[in-house]
Amino acid sequence: MFVWKDGDLNDEQVAAITESKNVFLVACPGSGKTRTLTYKIAHELSKLDSEKKWVIAITYTNRAAGEIIDRIETMAVRTDHLWIGTIHAFCLEWILKPYGIYHKKLKYGYRIISSHDTERMLTELCRSSPLPRPTFYDCDHYYDSNGLNISCNNKRNNVESVILKYHETLNQNRKIDFELILWYSYQLISRKPSISVLLSKIFSYVLIDEYQDTKEIQYQIFSKILRAGSGNVRAFIVGDPNQAIFTSLGGYAISIDDISRMADTVFEPMQLSLNYRNSEKIVGYFDNFKVYDTEIVSEAEHKKYPSIISFDRTTARENLIIEIARLIRINTKQRGIAPNEICVVGPWWIHLATLTFILNAEKTFKEYFFISEPQKNELDDFDFSVKTPKGDAYLELMEVAPLDLHKTNFDNAPNTYDRYELAEYIVNKIMGKSDKYPSNMEGELFLLLYITDFKFVLSDTTVQILRYFLIEKSPKFDVIFLYTPLDDKNGVVNWLHPIQKEDFQGFSPEIYRGEVINLDPGGFVVTTENKP
Repeated sequence: MFVWKDGDLNDEQVAAITESKNVFLVACPGSGKTRTLTYKIAHELSKLDSEKKWVIAITYTNRAAGEIIDRIETMAVRTDHLWIGTIHAFCLEWILKPYGIYHKKLKYGYRIISSHDTERMLTELCRSSPLPRPTFYDCDHYYDSNGLNISCNNKRNNVESVILKYHETLNQNRKIDFELILWYSYQLISRKPSISVLLSKIFSYVLIDEYQDTKEIQYQIFSKILRAGSGNVRAFIVGDPNQAIFTSLGGYAISIDDISRMADTVFEPMQLSLNYRNSEKIVGYFDNFKVYDTEIVSEAEHKKYPSIISFDRTTARENLIIEIARLIRINTKQRGIAPNEICVVGPWWIHLATLTFILNAEKTFKEYFFISEPQKNELDDFDFSVKTPKGDAYLELMEVAPLDLHKTNFDNAPNTYDRYELAEYIVNKIMGKSDKYPSNMEGELFLLLYITDFKFVLSDTTVQILRYFLIEKSPKFDVIFLYTPLDDKNGVVNWLHPIQKEDFQGFSPEIYRGEVINLDPGGFVVTTENKP
């Protein structure tokens, strides 16, 4: 039997782990949810009394699954009868592979496409759609037990047409995506009750993490297995209804009454209410945003820390990343806060990647160019010679301005630009400069892109598209920086090139064609209007 040390767990965690009934556990932020889930899995594995029984754990990501396995293996608990992975991996392993022959869409074979394939196919179909033309981001859809649901309300008719053509293409080529994995699994387990019965005889315990982002069709699949087990399969469902983030994709926080009714079983309500991460002030502030009235108590080491909570009503969205970079510099340089004690949360990876590039670029830029002042070069093509830690180098300058794209003056320029087109124009201009230099130059070659008007800021997406193009084009410059002014005296440096290609896995610039930036000096707001 797996035994933990005194002090490893608090009373609420111990109660959840040792509970013999089905558990419905609400875990507040910072309460040690993953730790509790890991110990629960180890506890149930140590109790298995048959080589034919399995413990099943469903996590939201493969990374989370790997982390849990690593932790359990350090506890000297056997994991050969643990299956852990995402819901899609579960459906493939336990339903589609062994029983797909009983489904007319699967019995002659099928190929699973990746999310990148889905994005590419939908993007191509959107391009040929009539106006108002949808984009890939309009095409969110999912299945519940009643069939297909489309999330988009704008351009709905065109979105429906795109998704219909998308599924027709999949069907013609015997391909299935992640949503169809769930839909076909649900159909099989509903039409063939013997599948649920057989799985219920194999599974001893089923654990589901992040239930607040679980879809109705997923609840249905597991409920059928629990119902077929007639109490012989127990379940441990854990999550936080106040942290649901995928409602637009069909995820929702089911109630204990609904899951009990769906699975025809009884769940014991339990909670983890102690937050070990945040101060009392932040926990108290979070109460204003709770959708569900769950208890949260700060037990953090620095729970009395006088946290500062502010709300910025003045920074334009296009300047947000630069403003966050400025605040980080203030806290690290002036207030002495260590970088590893700063957490930045954002809704999209592009914003976080851009922030990382800005902070890294400023450090690298100083390492390269602060040995001596750049010396103006009047004779050769490059603009400056500089002393760097690696020796003499050459620095080329290039201005970035939206008016360049339109080849007109300010008075006659339109008030918008296409992000894709501007990035393409800039990279072509960079390649024009790059082509002037031989491939075997002595010394490093740098390019500094600069923006002269602090009212104009390249959007995060434009910068990411530009980085992507630079990876594809491979200019001769060893490093390319982008300088953006904040006002007439201050600015920030952003890193553009080189970037690892792996950082852009799944990124497709094509989906941004037709999306424009408003250049009105009063706003500079990103819009999603499609050009006719």
